[in-house]
Amino acid sequence: MKIKLVTKILILFQVLDIVITFLGIRFGLVTELNPLGFNAKTIILKLLSILIISLLLERMEFPKIVWILPSVGIFAFFWNISIIIWQLLLMNNII
Repeated sequence: MKIKLVTKILILFQVLDIVITFLGIRFGLVTELNPLGFNAKTIILKLLSILIISLLLERMEFPKIVWILPSVGIFAFFWNISIIIWQLLLMNNII
């Protein structure tokens, strides 16, 4: 089965978002602002939502506007990376 590019990008950046958030919290570089927190329940819910959205993307035809979905994941990933970089710069008195 061939997976659509839009689905691959969505999955990649959503998983990267989870990993970066986990690492950032683990090493004290970020704080989770989600009111539900960052725990097993929220990770499972996020993974389930990624699965459902991915299945929909694969089974249905959408106009090009569907690229908004992976764009959100890409934005979240780069947002987390920028927060971690700023935190590292602040911790090391670089800025």
